Amino acid sequence: MHPMIARRVVHPLLQWKSGGRVREYLHQLEHSQWYTPAELEALQAARLRTLLDHAYRSVPYYRRAFTERGLHPSDVRGPQDLTALPVLSKAVIRDDPAALRAEGARGPFVERRTSGSTGIPLAVYVHPHTRDAWAAAAMRTRRWWGVDVGTRQITLINPHGKSRWTLLKQYWLMNHGEYSVFRLDEGALERLRRELRRSRYEVLLGYPSALTYFAQYVLSRHGEGAVRLKAVCATAEMLYPDQRALLQRAFGCPVVNEYGSSETGYLAGECPAGSLHIAVENAVIEFAPTGGGAGEAELLVTDLGNFAMPLIRYRVGDRGAIGADCACGRSLPVLQLVAGRTEDLVTLPDGRKTDGSIFSVAVERLVAQGVPVKQFRALQHRPDYIEVLVATDQPDHPALRQLSARIQKLLHPSVAVVVSPVDRIPVESTGKLRRFVSLLATEDAGQPEADDGPAAESQREPV
Repeated sequence: MHPMIARRVVHPLLQWKSGGRVREYLHQLEHSQWYTPAELEALQAARLRTLLDHAYRSVPYYRRAFTERGLHPSDVRGPQDLTALPVLSKAVIRDDPAALRAEGARGPFVERRTSGSTGIPLAVYVHPHTRDAWAAAAMRTRRWWGVDVGTRQITLINPHGKSRWTLLKQYWLMNHGEYSVFRLDEGALERLRRELRRSRYEVLLGYPSALTYFAQYVLSRHGEGAVRLKAVCATAEMLYPDQRALLQRAFGCPVVNEYGSSETGYLAGECPAGSLHIAVENAVIEFAPTGGGAGEAELLVTDLGNFAMPLIRYRVGDRGAIGADCACGRSLPVLQLVAGRTEDLVTLPDGRKTDGSIFSVAVERLVAQGVPVKQFRALQHRPDYIEVLVATDQPDHPALRQLSARIQKLLHPSVAVVVSPVDRIPVESTGKLRRFVSLLATEDAGQPEADDGPAAESQREPV
């Protein structure tokens, strides 16, 4: 399908048929991104008050929370007053999901499901219009890079059991193909490369780990220039500097960082000036101090559009801070993410915690010494024992033997670090490949989470 026809004819017709509001929301967001800071704050505060009033009247959990604290929604005049309400954890949702669903809410609803290492699913329900708002926020970001509805694009993703009809409709009508991250063998990687070249695809989206795995294949087998794209969009995992550099070299294009979660949708996107802008029209992000020093604030998210199952002050498990104003001229606040989720911090024997990105630093030096590292994953089994899996074609390289001592020096003398060369590291049940995974019990769920992130429907325009 010609991109112009898909954008101006097919997408509007599909939206009209399904009752979708993506185009309406996108039109609003295109205007509000240029509001003054005061105007954005007023818009966000008004939407927050509407959500809180609804939650108080219709949601048992929040009705109880307000009553127990002697509060009324009118007491919360803006995001700064949200601290009067409790933090919502995954455990609360799992223990009593019915208490968080709005009484009398009318569907249809979309189920957003994610599960961690415990195998206990966490399901959040949203109205299709909520998902439309997430999709519109993603579209706004991608338009900054010249990527629009109908642009030929392929996503490397956890397929989430989509029907064959839905996949064909996306492919033929909206120029959007999908490849499963669970089937990235050499044959699939070569088919993907050929598809990108043959059908003139311009954009590649997906998890950074899967994207870099494909980029490594392209560079090693075909060299630079074999695949040229307009943009690569990385989502649902932390994007590390070495991954960004590799993707830029492999595909000769900008790499766009996007942030969100499966439960709260699309939250922030990167502009050409390099800032990750928060979609404050759709969400409130609070920065709760953790006591760990600068940059150690925990992110609490309030989805302003989910009236079916409101998530207010939801602990997403990430860390970050507010960044400086951006040179692009948009008043949308800037989010600075801190590498690693809160449950994926390294716990040292003396009780201190450090960031899991420390392993990336050590492995980057290993690569600089000439070791061809395809992937790696650090697993913390105990505070004093860490196993590091390194996928490489040269398991006997002398520099590899130095990695244990290097990581131990960065962490703690009493931490035993065992490096295990492997052929390949399998992806997790979500289709991701995190660089550090803590296997220690966490306060919230008993095990570390492996959320699906935003790269489900929230990262793709519904058709």
